[in-house]
Amino acid sequence: MLIKVYENSLRAESCKNYLASSRLAARFSEVILLPIPSTRDGVTVNGADVSLLDAVSYADEDTLVIGYGIPGEVSEVLSSFGATECDVSRDEGFLSANAELTALGAISVMLESEKKAPRDISVGVAGYGRIGRILADRLMYLGSHVRIFTTREPLRLELASLGIDSAPFPVRLSDLSGMDILFNTAPAAVFDENVPPDGDIRIIDLASGAVFPEGVAVERYPSLPARAFPISAGRILAESVERFLLLGDFGEV
Repeated sequence: MLIKVYENSLRAESCKNYLASSRLAARFSEVILLPIPSTRDGVTVNGADVSLLDAVSYADEDTLVIGYGIPGEVSEVLSSFGATECDVSRDEGFLSANAELTALGAISVMLESEKKAPRDISVGVAGYGRIGRILADRLMYLGSHVRIFTTREPLRLELASLGIDSAPFPVRLSDLSGMDILFNTAPAAVFDENVPPDGDIRIIDLASGAVFPEGVAVERYPSLPARAFPISAGRILAESVERFLLLGDFGEV
């Protein structure tokens, strides 16, 4: 089995090693491992000077193509070739495991650079999706004061009944008072005003596509699982592929 990798990372290498010993993947003569995400412009391979269509141009019925967010046009081409496409963006198991690694990686960034213990750190978590839920839960377990920013009013009422602090999203500058760190997990504009927040609050962005006011200092950590825990990130990717090959499909997310 030939495994062609389009992402130069320890995560991809780790996934390749896991797949090399997989009996399920061994039924294919060729495996094409695209990056996560596979593309940012819908045309070229993410991080590589090659088009997606060129990357899969030699695929056939003995080829397994693994990616994240593979465009429909490329999927149609793969189907016409008889190739097997595994898009892990449709696997809830992968998305949940990847979110956990992202949350743990974000906490590791905080612990490695802050001068205070978690219980002395006040943290905001913008967005309450997969990553936001896990991140807030782990931070509260460590003793941090956490304020969750969410657009969902019923969720805010539920959080209040559990004694968990929350505020509306987008973030109002007044709701950042006394806060040390704001973790952003939402891909939308974070603040409700087009001005940078006052004070020394540290902003750590875990999302792609978030919009911040001009002049605001932001620490960006895209693809955090591959940066913080690349071997584990490769393992969960390979396990997602094996789930797909065992079940035949992920179904809808």
